[in-house]
Amino acid sequence: MKVIFSDTALKTLRKMSKSVAKQIIDYVEDISFLENPYSRGRALVGNQQGLWRYRCGDYRIICKINDKELCIIVLKIGHRSNVYK
Repeated sequence: MKVIFSDTALKTLRKMSKSVAKQIIDYVEDISFLENPYSRGRALVGNQQGLWRYRCGDYRIICKINDKELCIIVLKIGHRSNVYK
């Protein structure tokens, strides 16, 4: 699967320390090589239904998975205390 980072996600990555940003990018790349990317994440509910979250340390990666185009769109990255706000 192809990975696409939104402008918001890229902006967040640039503000992070290089080690944490690299860890998150590596994690997303690992997910893209999985046969079933749904197996590692969790579906969000409520007003964020249709999105998936992945846990990478204290950070959460909010993604939309497009099966038709075989791509993972990373929408938002943030600390677990405020990523859902």
